[in-house]
Formats: sequence, C-alpha cells, structure tokens
Amino acid sequence: MNAAVKWILGGLAVLVVLLAALFVAVAIFFNPNEYKGLVGEKLKDYTGLEVTIKDDISWSFFPWLSISSGNIEVANPPGFSAPTLATVGSVEASVKLLPLLSGRVETGALRLQDMEVNLETDRDGRSNLDAVMKETAGKPSDPSTEDKQSSLELAIGAIELRNIRLNQVDARTDAKSSLFIEVFSLAPFRFDTPIPYELIAELDNGEGGSLTATGELEANADFSEIRLPGMDLRFEPGDPGLPSVITLTGNGRIALADDTRINFEQGKVSLDDTSLDANADIVLGARNNIRFDASAGTLDLDRLLPAESADKSAEGTPPASAGDDFAWLRDNDLNGKLKADRIIVSGITLEAVDASLKSNRGLLTIAPVQATIFKGKLGGSVEIDARNNPVTARLKPALTSIAVQDALQQLVDIDIVSGTGSMDLDLKVSDLNPETLMKNLSGTGNVKFADGAIEGIDIGKIVETGLSAESLTNLKSGLSGNTPFADLTAGFSADDGLIRMPSLALISPLFDVNGSGLTNLVEGDLDFDLSLLLKGPLKDAAAKKFGQLDGGKLPLSIKGNVAEPKVALDFESLLKGQVDERLEEEKDKLEDKLKDKLKDKLKF
Repeated sequence: MNAAVKWILGGLAVLVVLLAALFVAVAIFFNPNEYKGLVGEKLKDYTGLEVTIKDDISWSFFPWLSISSGNIEVANPPGFSAPTLATVGSVEASVKLLPLLSGRVETGALRLQDMEVNLETDRDGRSNLDAVMKETAGKPSDPSTEDKQSSLELAIGAIELRNIRLNQVDARTDAKSSLFIEVFSLAPFRFDTPIPYELIAELDNGEGGSLTATGELEANADFSEIRLPGMDLRFEPGDPGLPSVITLTGNGRIALADDTRINFEQGKVSLDDTSLDANADIVLGARNNIRFDASAGTLDLDRLLPAESADKSAEGTPPASAGDDFAWLRDNDLNGKLKADRIIVSGITLEAVDASLKSNRGLLTIAPVQATIFKGKLGGSVEIDARNNPVTARLKPALTSIAVQDALQQLVDIDIVSGTGSMDLDLKVSDLNPETLMKNLSGTGNVKFADGAIEGIDIGKIVETGLSAESLTNLKSGLSGNTPFADLTAGFSADDGLIRMPSLALISPLFDVNGSGLTNLVEGDLDFDLSLLLKGPLKDAAAKKFGQLDGGKLPLSIKGNVAEPKVALDFESLLKGQVDERLEEEKDKLEDKLKDKLKDKLKF
C-alpha cells in the first residue's frame, strides 16, 4: 500500500512539473497579440460586425487562465447613424485551469469598465440589435460543441460593471434617452441559486433621475428563465411634475422565449406616500400585453399626474393636445382589475372603487364600474379612444341617491340645485384637452331630484313681491334664499357644451313649474321660459289681486348668468291676456244683444 501511494504521489509530482514547464514555455514563446487580427476576423464571421482591439492583450496562467485588454470597438451595422455599436474601455476575465480537467468551468471575476452601447431603431422600425441577432441566428452550430457545453458544470465568479452608458435613439419619434450604470455587481454565480446583486444608475431622458436596485437573481442552466426574488427598486425622478420617490418591491420572474414574459407577484408600488399592491403578467412583443390585479388604499391621481406648468400658461402657450398623454395606450394592451378604498381625480373623490379595465390598440374600456360618489352610488362605463388624435371619450354613468349640489359643483361648476338625485347620462367628449373639455361635451341624459331646493332663488318670494310691487320685471327681492321642491325631473341634450332642456317639471308645496330652457356650460349663461302653476296661499293671493287666474298659471323667465340670474314674472302679459279675454266676452255679449234687438224689429 505504501509503495502504491509513493508511486501515485511521485506521478502527480512529475505531472505538476511537466505542466509548469509547459506553462512557462507557452508564456515565453506564445504572444497573444499576434492573434488580435484573427480574433477580430472570427468575431466578424460570427456577428457580421467589425471588431477592433486597440490595446495589447495581456494574460496569465496558473492557477487562473486570465486575460485582459481594452480600447475595444464594435462597429455599428450598416444603415445606422452612430459609428459604433459598442466601445469598451477595459475588460478582465479569467477561468480556473484544473477544474477543466473534471468537466467543470469555474470562472473568476468578470470586470467591464467604461463601456458605451448605442441602441438604435431606424424609421422603418429596424434596430441594430435585430440586425446582429439576424446575422448570428443564421450561423450553423456544432453539435459536438453543444454536447460538450451541456456536459460542463458552470460556476461564474463575481461580475462587476462600472461606468456603463446605454444610449437609445428611435428615429421614428426622434426620442432619445440614456441610462448610465455607475455600478452593477453580482456575487459569484451558480445556476438555480439565488445570488445577491446591486445596481446604481442614473437616467438621462431630459429631466433625468436616479435608480437603485437590490435583491437576488436566480437563473436556470440555459438562461431561459430568470427569477428575481426580494426585488427592491427605488427611482427618484428629476421631473418635478412626477412623484419625488417611486419604489417597487416584490418577486419577479422573466421567461426568455420568442416573446419575453415578465411575471410580478406580491408586488407593492409606492409613489411618495401612495401605495398600490399588484400582481402582473406582462408579455413583451410587437405589442405589449399587460394583465394585472391591483388594489390600493387612497390613490390621489391629482398628485400623481404631471401638472401643467404655470409659466407656460402665463406666456400664453397653447395647451397641448391630451392625445400626447395617451401614447402608452396605443403601445400596450391591458386587461385587469383595480380596487381602491379611495380615488381622487380632478378634485372628485370616489370611494369603494371596483373597476375592470381592458384596452386594445388604444381603445380603453372601464366597465363595469362600481363606486361611492357624492354620498351616492356610481355604476356604468367609461370609454377612452386614443387610436387617433384628438383623444375622445364616452361616459355612460348611472348615478343614484347622490348629493345633487355636490355633484353639479364638481362636474359642471354649477350649484343652484340641492337635494338627492339620480342621473342616467350618455355623454361624449370630442377632445380630452382640459382647457376645452366643457366646450367639447355632447350627449343626452335624464335627471330626477327629490326633496331639494333651487338655491339662490326664492320663487315664492318673487311671486309675492310681484303681486304688490309697481315694477313687475327684473325682480331682485327673491334672488336669495331657495325654492324648496318635492320632485324635479328633466331630460336634456348637450351639444358642444350647450345644454338644452326641452322638458323640465318641478313640484313644490306652493306651486308647480313646467317649461324649457338651456344652459351654456362654457359661458355659464341661462335662458329658461317657465310657467308657474300656483297652489294654496299663493294662488288665493293672486286671485284676490288679479281676479280668477287661468288655472293659477304665471309666466316666469330666468335669464342672464349663473352668477347673476335675472328673474322676471310677466304679469303684463297675464293682465293683457285677461283684458283681451274680458273684451272678447263683452263683445260677444253686445253682439248677442244686437241680434236680439234686430229679431224683435223684424217681427211682423
């Protein structure tokens, strides 16, 4: 046994000496820089790109076969503007020799520094990466090499990237952006094992912003699936119109196939102090397909959406079309559900929100929708069409048991009616530009209000004043207080912000009102011609003053502006009508008397 051990140890010693002598001989007689041109030619054969290695290649042997170089340029494919696809300041890589004898590939640290990559898309939608992938995809593979690779056990050392800049240019939209990676580090890698990573980067797309990310990365043997457990991403935008801090945490999974698929579970998105729990499944392709299920506490969209610059408004800059803000709808198809305790948008608060969203090529449908709004219930649907500019919308809300005054104040900035009401609306907006929203409103609807009042006008007092005042027009004594009613119903149609009400009916304890009119939502003008049917004490007082009225009806007009309405009771027409009617009666009586006299005279 001792003799056998001595023979084995002696043999190993001889082998080590021979390997050492071989490494020394290679180091003395072999110069890798003589083969830089050959390396460039092989890379060109495989990628179709010119690769130039300007710095010398240096290397070392035992126990690591390491290589380093720098000042490397990869030419851009023909037809793209930038002269290079990539430049590399320095690169270092190594592999351990002895584990190769047992079929194990064990690499040392890979370090890339001062690298710049130019990603371009031309006006036809072709990218320079597509051109490279197309070139390499057509190269025949060596089955024997693939068998060897599949039998190797791979262990990768730490990866460290510093000062890496990714530039992206899209000639179709003239959009430019740049991501500067200050540091990306990945701990020594093993397949199917979570590996810690860290990213520190800055975004340069006009306003800019800083990005940090930590977590773990796990990949299978063929890199067809990458898992990101414990992901923690933090973005601080440079745009003052966006939230100051955006964070994203959760567990991610990326499946690399013909279409890249991203799965996000147990996720939380935070926008300043607003948080959203979400699960999502995203398929990236010619059109991105996004499925999601999200829930939130309070979602204040007024704080989250970019605000118009006050400086631009002061300079008289015309407002941009709202269609520019909906470009994302044309690039992404959505299918998901959203629940929120509270959503605030355009100053309107919706509570207990439960909505389904679906979009296809720029047509977004939100239906069904359920929420509490204006102390009542909201149902119905919303449709936003961003397939063309300007962006249009169709709203078909059904509102029940709402606080009418709150609703009118928030929706159309008019608060002249209070009470509890229901609305069934079918409205269209031909341009979602906030500056001209009311002007672009059209559609139809029906409203029914109960147990409320017309605010700012006391019609009962106006009638009483009219019964005793010398001036019977532009009555001002009743332009305060309110006019209570039991029911108010109206049908309406809207056309470019002009609301027409062909049939309006109001029932109150002292009188009923019927008539028609219109309201200009843009200018705030009113023009109503109504008829009052007096009841009870008012009817008795009018009868004493003017005699028996025609059913107790009084002509009433409301004109002018919502801020200063002009109300008039047309007693003159009423009295003139009564005089004309009396004259007709007297005329008929006189004619009858004359006929009787003529008959007497003509008797024989």
